[in-house]
Amino acid sequence: MALLMDLQAIETALVRLIALSAAPEADVFEDKEPLSADVVRRMIGGYAYINELLRAQVNLFSYGSSAHWLELNHLVLCGATPERREQFRNHIAQTERRFYDDSIGGIGERIDWLMRHRSNSPEALAAGIFLHMTSAPQLFIEGNRRTATLVASYALTSRGRPPLVVTENDYKAYFALTDDCKHMHRDRWDHFLSYYGFSYRMERFIRQTADARYLKESDGPEGPATGMASSPCRANPS
Repeated sequence: MALLMDLQAIETALVRLIALSAAPEADVFEDKEPLSADVVRRMIGGYAYINELLRAQVNLFSYGSSAHWLELNHLVLCGATPERREQFRNHIAQTERRFYDDSIGGIGERIDWLMRHRSNSPEALAAGIFLHMTSAPQLFIEGNRRTATLVASYALTSRGRPPLVVTENDYKAYFALTDDCKHMHRDRWDHFLSYYGFSYRMERFIRQTADARYLKESDGPEGPATGMASSPCRANPS
């Protein structure tokens, strides 16, 4: 029986972060949008979308699945409702142009990397793709860290490992680690050692924070937590 992510358990963990995220000491982290109920709902929508992909046995890391990466970014930033998508239509259009047209920072480079490293352990693969999405040049205009958390969770859960979920016990380590990543340019020769150092640190973080409570066995159709409408999962996006 396939393993999925337990959305209720993940939502509980994220809700507990709301007060911590708004605390004064949390301001030391760069470009961090304080967590709110709306941000949590959007993240749960993203986790729910990953569950849909797992149920449909969609390979997120194949060349034909790039539209799913875009959808994950749209979900964490804009949500799923038609009204929100209309409100952010210009941002969505700009994101899609960058995503497909950037020969250095676009999706093609990420899929090529995944193809070369698909035999890595689940934790190493998750850490590597997280790094490739959040280091410079970043994949998306905004929301790279949150989207990378979801893509890393797919890499883990699709291979039977717990997803990447930030909790009240490790959120400081998570943001400190990922803030460092933003300043790394993976194509610069003087960042070569930093790249592998970060990849090791991220892999270790994923292993140390893995929690089986965020996994469940697939037992039939599942709706996302808090009644949030999920986006349709397209098994063969154009």
